[in-house]
Amino acid sequence: MAETFTNPQLSKAVGEVFHRASVDPGFRARALKDAAAALGEVATTQSPSDKKTAGKSAGVTSSLLPPDVELRFVDNSGPVKHVVLPDPVLEIDEISDLELEQVAGGLTIKSAGGSVAVDGWSL
Repeated sequence: MAETFTNPQLSKAVGEVFHRASVDPGFRARALKDAAAALGEVATTQSPSDKKTAGKSAGVTSSLLPPDVELRFVDNSGPVKHVVLPDPVLEIDEISDLELEQVAGGLTIKSAGGSVAVDGWSL
């Protein structure tokens, strides 16, 4: 079974598609039509289990994308500009002050009668 892209690999491949699509009109048209195929044209894979493909261009299909990811490239060169909104936040869980204290860094300084204790250490 083929491995899926890691986030850094996917980011690198998408960046390469951006670059190539900006200078190659034919590639740009292919990227707009089929994002996975465009990624396949620019992606290189080096799988430890398959030394034959190391460093060679490998075709990327949607199976190399995470199962819940579908990519589309959109032409933003015309008069209509596309702005991608962030994913919606469905629920915000607030943490208590106690939970915040448990994860926050810093020092606790206590002073009593001239002696100072910092996180349990007496100074």
